Amino acid sequence: MIYSGVDLPAAVDQVLLILMSVLLIAAVVGDALTRRIPIVAGYGLLAVGLAALLLRERWLEAAFYLTAIWGSRGGIGRLLILVAGVILLAQGCEPIPFVAGTLYALIIFELGWFGGGDAQLAFGLMAVGRDWWMAAYLFGGTMLLGLYMVFSRSGFRGGVRRLHWVLGHMHAPDEQAIKIPWAWVAAVAGLLHSWAFPGWMPL
Repeated sequence: MIYSGVDLPAAVDQVLLILMSVLLIAAVVGDALTRRIPIVAGYGLLAVGLAALLLRERWLEAAFYLTAIWGSRGGIGRLLILVAGVILLAQGCEPIPFVAGTLYALIIFELGWFGGGDAQLAFGLMAVGRDWWMAAYLFGGTMLLGLYMVFSRSGFRGGVRRLHWVLGHMHAPDEQAIKIPWAWVAAVAGLLHSWAFPGWMPL
């Protein structure tokens, strides 16, 4: 819609893009200073993700998104997430990257590899991107950074032993766990997706 010479959907796109970028930078700064994602950055990204879905009139995806956020606390919420995901995927193949990326974030959160703030950033970015590129940036970047930190810390043989132990003890307490500054991964993924390639997805 054009109002006073301004294309409102394009203008809203730009506002969301700038807001998302500011929140990602705030997350990085907070993570660097306190090792915690600022509350405003985590919840702000969740809100930006929901706004992007609603403005695109992706009603079922928005419902799945809200269900995933609520259901991340566990209990019957996990079953509702699966039901919502099945209903969404029954509509076609387009939402597959969004559903897959969101479920992956949930699994990592359940395993304790993500903190709550990290999961919020991942959820919000998947809702904004809704494509395999965003999933690749987020979770490919996570794997690469994790592997780099393990092998740079322990060397090749030590890194292989470390990975073997982790894969065999997914739910065990891990005193040697390496804290990955994941806000940096989220920021690079979000900014790369939005400002470079493949670019901001128009409403």
